[in-house]
This record gives sequence, C-alpha cells and structure tokens, in this order.
Amino acid sequence: MDATNTPKINLINNLRQDFSQFQFELSDNFHWSNSKNTVFYPEIGSLDNNFYNLSLLHELAHAILVHSNYNLDIDLLKIETEAWDLASKVLAPKYSIDIEDNFIQDNLDTYRDWMHHRSLCPNCNINGFQQSDLRYKCPSCGEIWQPNEAKFTMLRRYNKK
Repeated sequence: MDATNTPKINLINNLRQDFSQFQFELSDNFHWSNSKNTVFYPEIGSLDNNFYNLSLLHELAHAILVHSNYNLDIDLLKIETEAWDLASKVLAPKYSIDIEDNFIQDNLDTYRDWMHHRSLCPNCNINGFQQSDLRYKCPSCGEIWQPNEAKFTMLRRYNKK
C-alpha cells in the first residue's frame, strides 16, 4: 500500500469509531443505504484522495440526516444539498478536510442538469413540471411523459398519451 492511501484508510477508521451506529462497507461506488444502515464506499484504489474523502463525508452526512427515498426530483436536489451542507460545515472541519464551495456546486450541478433534462418535453422541448413520482406535463403542448429513473445512464422519456 502506498502512502497516499493512508489518509483514506485513517479517515474510514476514524469514521467507523466515531459513528459506530452505522456500518461502513466496501462497494463499487459511494452511496448510503438507509434500509441497511450502511455507508458504502469503493476500494481505496487510485481515486484522488480529496475526492475520496469528500465523497465519504457526503455519504456519511446522508446517514446522519437519515435520508432515504425521495418522491419528486426536486426532493433529491434538496437532500443532496442538505448532505453537502452537513459535510462541509460539520464533518469536514472535524476531520481537518477542506471542501471548496466550487466542488459542492459542481457536484450539485450534475443533479440540476439531470433534473433539467428529465423535464424537457419530448414533443416541443419546453420545460415541463413534475406531477407525480415520474410523470411530467408540458405547460405548452400538454404532452405527458415519464422519464426512466436513470441518474448515471442514458435518460429516456416515454410519451404517456
């Protein structure tokens, strides 16, 4: 193991000790599972140390805030913002880690972009509004559509008329 991995391992060990009410488990990516009460994180590997630490603190923030499912897309942006807020204002200072606001905003922009693309009418390309979990309606042409649940794969929108 090279020395650049040591801060990551130390942070994980510190988090396990300081937040023993949660499980910490290896996975393919960073995420929080409310149903399993577990913060998942990938192998130490070659990920940038700062990115790794910030992502880990962000997922821990979801755990502390007891985030689970969301009903509307805007709710996802809200819980992501809450998690970054807790990670940057409480957790990062506790572990002497800097989180620049640009990093947080860049991360939140991925969700904002995702929401924007989901809300585009497949008929006239005007932004619609979300009516329920997955249904959108266009205020211009009246089209109703349902996007898939993709966050990290190709977005698809299906007409519902």
